[in-house]
Amino acid sequence: AAASSGKLLAGTSPDAQTEDEDHNDADQSGGGKTTTGSGSATLAADVFYGRPVLRIPEAALFTPENIAAGAARPCLEGKLTETTAHKRATLGLALALAVERRAMSSSSAHFGRWLDAVFAEPPPPVLALTDRQIRAIAGTTVAELHTEISQDVALIDEVAQSCTTFAAAPLTRDESVAALGVVLRHSLAVESSKSPSPGTGLETLPVLVPMAELLAVARHPDIQLAVPLQESAVMTPSGEEKVLVQVARRDMSAGEEAPSLWPGRFSNSELALRHGERYPRNPIGIGGNITLPKNWSPNRNTPNFREYGRENCKSP
Repeated sequence: AAASSGKLLAGTSPDAQTEDEDHNDADQSGGGKTTTGSGSATLAADVFYGRPVLRIPEAALFTPENIAAGAARPCLEGKLTETTAHKRATLGLALALAVERRAMSSSSAHFGRWLDAVFAEPPPPVLALTDRQIRAIAGTTVAELHTEISQDVALIDEVAQSCTTFAAAPLTRDESVAALGVVLRHSLAVESSKSPSPGTGLETLPVLVPMAELLAVARHPDIQLAVPLQESAVMTPSGEEKVLVQVARRDMSAGEEAPSLWPGRFSNSELALRHGERYPRNPIGIGGNITLPKNWSPNRNTPNFREYGRENCKSP
């Protein structure tokens, strides 16, 4: 929801909000923390170290449970049991997007402005490769990525065939590709509260935050430059509420660029196919190996860290 002043709140769905100095909920007057400019987003008020820049209730996320009265959730029950939690989450989001996209023309559609924006974009390159391009990446570090994503499209089609939501009008391959493309481009990685430190190679889960305002916020795969979303909880009059927060790492002044969002651990070659983008100063090497040496420590003063630093291994 945009205010007449042109300022946009960082959390402008009815439930999502930013945090201000006295803990009041963000309103629609442009008094929230984030405003959008020409291709970037800036803070509209001061944010102090350790305070949330963004606070997003779990109920405001785009999930199979939160859209269309949970119409996509029955499609997933008992399915994909042999896949990873990350893949189940990814495919669940894609199915939910397919359901909600079909509802866009009806009064039952949610998150309309965000859906219009993300579905207006072309599919990411990995979903639009020609046969010649597929042959060109054979034997490279991203060849398996194309195979994996192609299998994901097939899994979405397979699950949709047994879903009553699509009984009257089966899900088409173009719909599957478009929905999965949105997940690949726009999902953010959530740092689990059980993770000892961000960016350590532990499995993260993708989430979609259905706010058009956040599409203007920069992203970066470097955990030192971007600030990941974290699981947290706040007390409300009705009890404890689960939220995702992006916490300021330093005192920030009004007018500064909003902290970058973290899409997850991806090399530039992977990001070129998943997002159609590349980033300077990406510490993630080529390929998808995210394992850590047994003696790895994020402490820069340890001998092992200094030794890895000599080989330009400043990130696992």
